[in-house]
Amino acid sequence: MKSIIITQSLFIVLALILISCGERTDQINDLSFDSERAFVSYKIDLNGKEAKLAELVEHIEVIRLEETEESLLGGIGHLNKYEGQYVFRSGKDGDIYFFSENGQYLRKINRFGSGPEEYEYVNDFWIKEDMLNLYVRNQAIKRYDMQGNYISSTKVPFQASHVLPYEEGYLLDMNYRFLNDSINCAFVYMSEEMELIASFIENKRDPGFWISTDKNTIQKNSQDALLFRVMDDTVYRVNEGMLEPAIHYDFGENWYWRDKSEVDDSMFELKEDSDQIWFIEQDLGNDFSFLTVYRGASTKEFFLVDRESRESVYINMSIGLNESLPVRTNFWSKDVFIMNLTSDVIGDFLATLSVDQWSFTQGTTLDIIESSENPVLLKIKFKDSSEW
Repeated sequence: MKSIIITQSLFIVLALILISCGERTDQINDLSFDSERAFVSYKIDLNGKEAKLAELVEHIEVIRLEETEESLLGGIGHLNKYEGQYVFRSGKDGDIYFFSENGQYLRKINRFGSGPEEYEYVNDFWIKEDMLNLYVRNQAIKRYDMQGNYISSTKVPFQASHVLPYEEGYLLDMNYRFLNDSINCAFVYMSEEMELIASFIENKRDPGFWISTDKNTIQKNSQDALLFRVMDDTVYRVNEGMLEPAIHYDFGENWYWRDKSEVDDSMFELKEDSDQIWFIEQDLGNDFSFLTVYRGASTKEFFLVDRESRESVYINMSIGLNESLPVRTNFWSKDVFIMNLTSDVIGDFLATLSVDQWSFTQGTTLDIIESSENPVLLKIKFKDSSEW
């Protein structure tokens, strides 16, 4: 099977989609999307409305992440909120950091290693019942208390790309891997004991390549789960054990996989010359969906969709003649979008905003930010689409 490494949000390995129907918290990233809405299709026009990020922002709160000898951060991964704290992974050595809402460093834990009570590469990370739950690919879900003490683990029998708890079990993104000789589905629903309950979206054949992303393709709120398969333009809802389409992102003729029902390795090679959209990542909130799309060989672009009005806008991330924001998206917390940004560009970005569009949280100043190499968190409130 062919594999390709893609940097930033897309990681390791390639596969594709052949769509058909299958069978039938406490706080998990503070998701607040309303999954009760009827099926809706959002038309995304690549040549439509365009705006600078500054033109779409109602207000941004900037949070510095305190730099100490114990909190020298790299990138930020798997950002969670827990009892007024930000909890996330950073660096390659397995550190999990805790910061206050104002960005004060609190502590870090580390159980990195290959032992039975340790973790190596973490695919997914959530907090439930005052426990850190880490899905370690090809191994297990490992649980620790908030001080890093090992509690328990559950072996995951399949090589799933992503895992998230759902009802009394778990949803697994199988990313075109065969479960066994007879079952090849995009997602499966497993019991707490990891016994198969249901499978969703049958794959008719192995396309010969696959792709995985570090963003969990499974999102959930208190009732339902939403599944967004890689290289798909449709989001599905799991409701009471049944699957139904929920959201469609309509790129029209600009969607590379449109009308491609039989796929082979060559099609992935050809997409680099197509200049069409071939991969979508969504950050879905109650009012907006923030899309990161990939087209052609290396083009990465951003769109904001107003879920109520169905309006969409292309976000121009440039902040100078030859400079663009190195955007790293994270998640929605109610109606606020939280992303992180490197400290070296924050001054130039704030200069594109009016003074009433941004503020620093308590303890944050521009001097402190620019004297640190730690990234900053941005809490963004977007304008209604009528103001775009």
